[in-house]
Amino acid sequence: MRHFSVNRPSIVALYAWIMLITAISLLFGEETLAPVDSRTNLPIGGVHLSFPVWGSIMEPFTALFHIMGAVPAYKPGIGSILVWIMVVVLILSISTARKNGSTLFSTVFQTFRNAGLALLLLALYLAVGLTIHFPNWALEKDGSELVVADIHSHSLLSHDGMISANKNLLLHEQRGYDVVAMTDHVNSQGPFDAGRVKGEGGIPAVLSGIEVPVYYGAHFYLLGLGMSKGAPLPNGLSWREGTESPTPPARLPPYLWDVKQFIATIHHYHGVVITVAHNLDASEVFKLADQGVDGFEYINSGHAPLSGAVRKAMLTVQRTKGIPLLASNDWHGWSGNLNAWTLVAPANTQALMPGDIVLEALRHHDSAHIIPAVSFPVHPMSWFEVITAPFSATFLYAKTLSFWQLLFWWVWAGIFTLLVRSWPFRRISPARFVMHLFILTAGVLELCDGAAMLLTSYSSSLAPALNLKISCIGIGIGLLLITFESRLFYAHFKQVQTARLLKLISPIMLFLSLTGLFRPKGQRGVV
Repeated sequence: MRHFSVNRPSIVALYAWIMLITAISLLFGEETLAPVDSRTNLPIGGVHLSFPVWGSIMEPFTALFHIMGAVPAYKPGIGSILVWIMVVVLILSISTARKNGSTLFSTVFQTFRNAGLALLLLALYLAVGLTIHFPNWALEKDGSELVVADIHSHSLLSHDGMISANKNLLLHEQRGYDVVAMTDHVNSQGPFDAGRVKGEGGIPAVLSGIEVPVYYGAHFYLLGLGMSKGAPLPNGLSWREGTESPTPPARLPPYLWDVKQFIATIHHYHGVVITVAHNLDASEVFKLADQGVDGFEYINSGHAPLSGAVRKAMLTVQRTKGIPLLASNDWHGWSGNLNAWTLVAPANTQALMPGDIVLEALRHHDSAHIIPAVSFPVHPMSWFEVITAPFSATFLYAKTLSFWQLLFWWVWAGIFTLLVRSWPFRRISPARFVMHLFILTAGVLELCDGAAMLLTSYSSSLAPALNLKISCIGIGIGLLLITFESRLFYAHFKQVQTARLLKLISPIMLFLSLTGLFRPKGQRGVV
């Protein structure tokens, strides 16, 4: 019991947190979580969100990423959460130092040391979360005929793509998508050829696509989707222009970036043109609507939410011209968040493939049958929302917890409590042991992920330079963490019998390894 008293504040804080999220879940939770229409923030019928049981097992370790995913705008919202975490660390550090009777210098030193350690652990957690695809919500249909599409996605053909087309499709399949548009940036291969990948069973249908930077008073992007094979860009534009950074307007004849000509060319090759939700103002929305675009990204998970003026302009052109509003992920392989869906209802009873249903709805500007869906409301945040982001995001997170997610919070809390009560080592506390184990695990994950990315870089001539750089960084961080933590573990346990250590950690390692048995492998057949 002597070790339990030392760690009592940690135990109390842990159970206070779990009781809070449990109370919110029981009082405000919904039995079936439905995505919302991003235009109205109202729940959408005919579909619901589900969380995999295998992912629930690791919920306490991935919860921070899920809480971050609940904020309306990811940059200010995540920044606010990280600042609040640091504030709590600083307050606890000062309180603990004063309680121990530390001098002023010692108090300041301990406070900054703990703050630096917290920053390091947060940075490491974010690094792992960005490269490892944590489990997340999947969209499921309640017997409806809706087609679930992601109309903006990338692979290694993009200069900033971090995932192969095959892996991209497998993850989209696990998250419930029927159609994925591969819209790689301008490159020497031209528009993505859907024939490069093929699958069986539940593999999503693939729409060929391209993302093109356009100069038209301001710098924005257009997507060309569903073009027939071999479609060129207008006026002989080289595919390599725009690979690293688009050529400035002063060095490029204006006719090469003629928006109307680009739209006409894509339409000639049976495609549709979508405006990316980035660098737009309200006046450009109306100009692009007049020039013939077939849709606007109302939600783009890869960029900040649109301003109120631009959102209002898009709603106006939808109402007056019928131009659909869409939701996309603009996914390059970073993190496992795929929480935006474009839902398309077939407009007629004609038997069409899912990809054709999406293209037909866009060609005919059938906005009545297209819904831009998100898991949580997305909008620019006021200062009040930024300041209170950790609390509102925690409420949304707890409200949407599944039974299994909540259960494993209690299971892991019980494991940690037993660990504290039966802790046999005097040279290291249970909390420090868990911290070191986390850092060591993060190092192994970074090393494995970096090695996999490195193999991809060398096995594919199409892999971008960024992929090689990130893989080398991941391997370096992984090796550094593993080496450092291994030395610390050796220093802590060199005088302890190996059998005692193995007896303690082997049940935990066994439990962790069993999580892999429930993880879906995805459909086979992608080449």
